[in-house]
Amino acid sequence: MKKLTAKEKEIMDMLWQHGPMFVRDMLKLYPDPKPHFNTVSTQVRILESNGYVNHEAVGNSYRYQAAITEEANVYPYETPDLGGYTLRVCNMDA
Repeated sequence: MKKLTAKEKEIMDMLWQHGPMFVRDMLKLYPDPKPHFNTVSTQVRILESNGYVNHEAVGNSYRYQAAITEEANVYPYETPDLGGYTLRVCNMDA
């Protein structure tokens, strides 16, 4: 899985903290000025196509939920501060 963008992480944080949500519920959590409904909806669908989110049909709408845990994805991609040094990984079996 790829590293989340800041906007994607913002949506994932909402889902991790609040559980399953409709896009209209996510919009209520944004500070003013709020993004447009279609913008958030598109970002959520991109997250779904990348395997981060799944949905449940409720009437004529979708309720989205995180498909992965917070620990399973975000933190392994954060690199520690090495004080200007570069971390290199070698395959010792080669």
